Amino acid sequence: IGGPIGEVSLALFGQTHGYNILLAYKQSKLANVLFSAEFNRRYGRTTGVRAFAVDPGLVNTQIGLKGTAGLAHLVWKWRSARGAAPEKGAATIVHLATTDLNDSEREQVYWKDCRPLAPSRAAQDEEEAARLWDLSLRLCGLEGARVEDVYAAGHAAAGVPAGDW
Repeated sequence: IGGPIGEVSLALFGQTHGYNILLAYKQSKLANVLFSAEFNRRYGRTTGVRAFAVDPGLVNTQIGLKGTAGLAHLVWKWRSARGAAPEKGAATIVHLATTDLNDSEREQVYWKDCRPLAPSRAAQDEEEAARLWDLSLRLCGLEGARVEDVYAAGHAAAGVPAGDW
């Protein structure tokens, strides 16, 4: 996507009319960076857990064929055929999960091709990131929850005994 651009419009969440797939895609990518940065601001230093937003680039998958027809279907089919193999698209995620990052790298949020990139100005808006975080909590029914509660609930739902986390 060439880096997250634009602004997240919280008013568009849950929109049922006038839906634009490209706008939704662009907003979702920006939201990934904002959410990751806000997680890191809130919990990165205290938990040692970091969140990253990864741009895999154009990957040859069938995801764009779901729910599309006509010209959009043909364009996606043509465009995705020129994309990278899924393994290449996943390489940055594998890198982040398996590499011992230095302190400078750990502070970076947005990654592509196994290296950090500077996110757009909109993706660095701390106030918008906090608003998105709060909206996410409300939509998940977790408004007012502490990270410890969310962490414990996630592990309990996964069947992980309390002493093992």
